[in-house]
Amino acid sequence: MEGRKKTLVFTVGTTRFGVPLLDVLEVIDIEKTIDNADTTPYRVAQYRDGFVFLRDMLEIAGFTGVDSGPNGAQAIVLDMPVFAGFIIRSPINIIEFAPAQIVSVPKVIADSIERAFLAGVGIKEDELVLIIDKNIIFPPEEITRLKTLAKKTTKRSIKKTTVAEDK
Repeated sequence: MEGRKKTLVFTVGTTRFGVPLLDVLEVIDIEKTIDNADTTPYRVAQYRDGFVFLRDMLEIAGFTGVDSGPNGAQAIVLDMPVFAGFIIRSPINIIEFAPAQIVSVPKVIADSIERAFLAGVGIKEDELVLIIDKNIIFPPEEITRLKTLAKKTTKRSIKKTTVAEDK
């Protein structure tokens, strides 16, 4: 069992994606997110005593023109220096991969995805899972930006945005 990697797996479109379980802080249900020009391309959701900045997996995976409202969505909150993660809309499960079952991203897959945000590909029986690298989606300079945004994003600023959206 040593060296096996547990991966939280979900689906976007017809593609299976995974995040190493050690990178996941928590999976939460979200009812409402707030779009704010200051936080683009992130949506903001209340989380614990503050907020979490979320990227939509539909956008990350290159799906356009798809309704990306938070209805029925969940957020995977990553273990990072700031609360950040991404929105998903599918059931999740956990798959355990042996080291030999995780390979480099084949060129044909890397070329077909809008952003190269993958750490590898997990292959197990009939299952093909594209494994996300959180450090590519959230590089150090982006974490610094999010820390600054977190200081500026207060309940009051979110409330003002929400009131403006409701009008």
